[in-house]
Amino acid sequence: NQHIDLLVTPDKLVTQGIQYAPLLDYELVLMVANEHPLATKSFVVAEDLADSLLLTFPVAPARLDVFSQFLQPAGILPASKQIQSLEIMLQMVILNRGVTVLPDWLAREIADKEAVTICRLGLEGLPKTLFAAIRESDADINYIQEFITLSRCHQL
Repeated sequence: NQHIDLLVTPDKLVTQGIQYAPLLDYELVLMVANEHPLATKSFVVAEDLADSLLLTFPVAPARLDVFSQFLQPAGILPASKQIQSLEIMLQMVILNRGVTVLPDWLAREIADKEAVTICRLGLEGLPKTLFAAIRESDADINYIQEFITLSRCHQL
């Protein structure tokens, strides 16, 4: 309805009149407290999370890649708790009260400052891409093209 010029999203939904421009690649990773039993692993398999409390943002599990692309294909459904605030979620992880999944660029920034460990989700990881969703009719607008160009130059 012409309310949004550009949407940054990891989800490509097939919609008539909308095109997706890739902006940057990243990986979803598991963050655990340094004293968590999984902290010694360089990567985890879905079964490793069966007895964990998975802290998530308030989004339906079907829309979270950790569920749809990692846990559910393995038939694993750990206990989960939705947390509104990233800061509260991080404090719970630091205090070993749960684990969470975040983009690698954010997890690395946090791990540099806090007592947390990052583990890959599976041997190959869980790679993702952020896209700019734009109306096809707006694809040649200068400020939209400039945003896409700048976003591609700034890899996290």
